[in-house]
Amino acid sequence: MNISQQHVLTINDVIWECFVHQTKNGQIVDALFEACRSNIDKYSRAELVNINLIDTFQPNSYVKQLLRGAEKIGDIDGRSVWFNPHGYYFCWDKETEYLLESWLTFPAYPIHW
Repeated sequence: MNISQQHVLTINDVIWECFVHQTKNGQIVDALFEACRSNIDKYSRAELVNINLIDTFQPNSYVKQLLRGAEKIGDIDGRSVWFNPHGYYFCWDKETEYLLESWLTFPAYPIHW
């Protein structure tokens, strides 16, 4: 997701520090990922987007929540790439329900999740 890796560099430092704080102090998805909290200090912003990239299949109702407040930052093969200001990049194929996503705050849930 080159688009996301370029976009993450434009996030101002004050907002970035909110993501750092959430990563280090927020509720995590599973205790098995506790060691991943330090990734935000180990890697560049662009590397972090790539490291946190996962793919799943999600229904429209799930993605509809992600779209609230999100801004379109580009396209991949005709599919929109979005940034949700809570620290969430995603690209979704409505037909197949395939979701490509990256949380800046992983392993902690995104801000206000």
